[in-house]
Formats: sequence, structure tokens, C-alpha cells
Amino acid sequence: MRLIKSLFTRRAPQLARVSTPPGTVPRARTSHLQKHGWTSTGRNSFTGHFATKHGTWPGRIERAGDVFRVLIHDPPTEVVAKHGKWACFSKQHGGWWNINIRTQPIDRDPNAVCIYVEQLLAEAFALAGKT
Repeated sequence: MRLIKSLFTRRAPQLARVSTPPGTVPRARTSHLQKHGWTSTGRNSFTGHFATKHGTWPGRIERAGDVFRVLIHDPPTEVVAKHGKWACFSKQHGGWWNINIRTQPIDRDPNAVCIYVEQLLAEAFALAGKT
């Protein structure tokens, strides 16, 4: 009984905030697209693979002004169809699918678009129970 009482009456250890001067941890110099092997095929166009732990799918990201056009080749439609964003997918020719991104990244960063699509795919697999 004494052991149980002591477990509930002990004080939690105090946490100390540690601050470091700016610049101590250098910011990564490579972008998400570069880390994952995407290549620039023009001034505003990138090709590569959208990757999750469930697989990779060829993709293209094109920017026209402030609007991104996202294409994915042969996505896992049986899985993505269970996601709320399925309505944003529209079939194109040659196995390509367009993903309509309603809200564009404020900073116009194609890295954010790639991460968004990869997260969408990962969520779809989780919803389908394929974790």
C-alpha cells in the first residue's frame, strides 16, 4: 500500500526549457522534391514519383502562375475512392489522373503540393485499413 501511495504523491520532475542561439541547427538545403528524386522538366514543371510506404506512383507537377496542375499515373483508385478527396480526381488519357487542388499553397511551393498528395495517398490507405 505504501508503494502505491508513494507513486501518487511524488512530484513530477521539472522540465527545463533549453534555448539555443539562432543558426545552431542549420536549415536543410535540399527540398522535398530533390530528396525524393524529382527533376525539373522546365521552368515550372517537375516530374518524379509520389511515394508512401504503400508504393510509388509516377507524377507531374506543373505551375501556371499561382495555380498548380497535379497529375498522377495509375493511382490506387480502389483505395483513393474511399477518401473524401476522391471527387478531386479526374481521369485523363493514358492512365493519368488529374488531382484538382482547390486551395493552392500560399508560397507557391511545389514541395508543398508533393507532400499534400503523398499525405492524401497515405490517408486513403489508412482509411481503407491498409496500414
